[in-house]
Amino acid sequence: MDEIIIRNSVKDDCERIFKQLQNETCSHEDYVTLQDFVENGFQTAHPPFESIIAEDENNTLVGFAIWSIGYSTWKGMKMFVEELWLSEHLRGTEFEAKFVSRLNQEALKLGCAEIRTTTEKGAYMAEIFLKAGGIDATEAEKWHLFSIENKNTNQ
Repeated sequence: MDEIIIRNSVKDDCERIFKQLQNETCSHEDYVTLQDFVENGFQTAHPPFESIIAEDENNTLVGFAIWSIGYSTWKGMKMFVEELWLSEHLRGTEFEAKFVSRLNQEALKLGCAEIRTTTEKGAYMAEIFLKAGGIDATEAEKWHLFSIENKNTNQ
């Protein structure tokens, strides 16, 4: 396998990440623009998200993960992975495990007690979390995810 590096993302990576996000989520409504993504992640004193990317020797984007930090009154700091994508040819390879290991290193560096995500059952991200020793909290712990969008809140 050719050399692939994993590094923290920088502002100049935003367009490539955003384009891949649009490719992967074409069936969903898009709320965030590229400008929002750049401003929120790289032009504010306290960015609401962080990310890493993987790129090959040709500087081609072959993977990324985007997360934010939350807080649990039970466990303290936790990393919430919003997006995790690896190119098809890297899925199920040793590199996949290396990428998840790097994500775990980032969580430990930030003082996080756990890494969480929300995804559709059977989705690639679910497979990665299960392979890494994660559990499906909906099945194992009977947790349910609820969401209130701003347009639906009582004012």
